[in-house]
Amino acid sequence: GASFLTFAWRLTDMALLQEMALLAVFLGVSSIATAVAFQSGPSSVVGPLDFTYIGFAVLWGWLLYGEVPGALATGGIGLIVLGGIVAIRAR
Repeated sequence: GASFLTFAWRLTDMALLQEMALLAVFLGVSSIATAVAFQSGPSSVVGPLDFTYIGFAVLWGWLLYGEVPGALATGGIGLIVLGGIVAIRAR
């Protein structure tokens, strides 16, 4: 289970550095947009919508890395989505 800790280190190539830079830009823009949304919109709406990153994380994990969440992760994601739906409907 911890084989990622014991493999040999390798140098980072330019493609990986570019991917990390692009992801950093997206993360920075989305963080600033989220902060602006919380300042200008009602928290009861913006808060649950903030969790849409979970869906995008699953999508990008599948598209870029071929990862599919297991049963436990899917159950947790479902509970978070259900909580967001309840919060939006309760307002």
